[in-house]
Amino acid sequence: MDTSRIPRIVHRALGPQSTGAFDGAASTEEDVSAPTGAPDEAASMLAEKTRLIDARWDEINPAKGELVKQQRASLPYLLEDGELPQKVVVGKDTGFSVWNVLMVATDRRVLRITSGETKHLHYDDILGATLSVLRIPGSRPVIQILGQHGNLSVQAFDAHDAHYLVAYVKGEDMSSLEEQRARSLLIDQQWNGLKPAWWGDRHKGEREMLHSLVDEGETLEALIGGTYRAEQDTSRRHRHQGVAVATSKRVLFVDKGVMGNTEVSEMPYRSIEAITYSTGAFFAGIQITGRGIASFRIEDIADKDSVKPFVDCVRGHLEAAHAPQAAAPQPAAPTSVADEIEKLASLKDRGILTQEEFDAKKRQLLGL
Repeated sequence: MDTSRIPRIVHRALGPQSTGAFDGAASTEEDVSAPTGAPDEAASMLAEKTRLIDARWDEINPAKGELVKQQRASLPYLLEDGELPQKVVVGKDTGFSVWNVLMVATDRRVLRITSGETKHLHYDDILGATLSVLRIPGSRPVIQILGQHGNLSVQAFDAHDAHYLVAYVKGEDMSSLEEQRARSLLIDQQWNGLKPAWWGDRHKGEREMLHSLVDEGETLEALIGGTYRAEQDTSRRHRHQGVAVATSKRVLFVDKGVMGNTEVSEMPYRSIEAITYSTGAFFAGIQITGRGIASFRIEDIADKDSVKPFVDCVRGHLEAAHAPQAAAPQPAAPTSVADEIEKLASLKDRGILTQEEFDAKKRQLLGL
């Protein structure tokens, strides 16, 4: 077996065997090689182990996985027999280095792998796990795995992957995360099917905001980008550039903003009186008039072709929301025993009932 390509890494175990804090933990260079034994047997064991790890990796399918090919290739040599990745996060180092980082949670421990070294914490040594997100555009969620003798950290490229890994380490129920993940993927599919082709990854922040704004069962039906302005605001100070979204329930305007200065406005269809639009030489605008509530405008719409489909979508919902409701049938007025006896007497007088039949019905009504 050719072992010349087996990676050699600095392996740092952060646990009771280590001394001091994180930076003072003992580092030992290990030859992380194939299983011992006969060459053919060792090669076979390594191949099977690699196959299982690759299959599990494909199931997890972490975001940006292509950036950590070298770290992924080291997993068959780092993981113990029967140990498989459960949750995976790809990210950057939280310090000043530019290393890509692979963080792997298995059923036994958490590993942090770079191209130069590997550190790990067994669950017995883990005190807690945190996930923090700065309210700054472009910032990445930061995972901190806190240990008795050191910490593991990474700036995650994907927030969903980060939430999954932290929840797994903390032993939390992940069913709600699975549901949110599925809903977010559905929203992304709807967004990509509606957005103008020239947007590319434009308005990514607004799209991600919709993951938490759109209700279960609510669908995206039309998108338009522009500048939002409340009708009573004649200045330009409080205008927001973002995306107006027509859903199956309402019209939303979302603006990711900068430095956490986000804007979210909504108007249910039952609260909208009318929607109109105008087009100019370069831009278009939409006016949405509320019923007893503030109105607003979407201005500076560059994609004029998307204006009429957006307006038609909203108008369709307005017709349904304001359609007159059919009057519910009124229940028949209850009749008294005296009224029923009077009807029976009339039938007797007309010869429809005999005296005996009349008397029997009368006793039945009186409960005799």
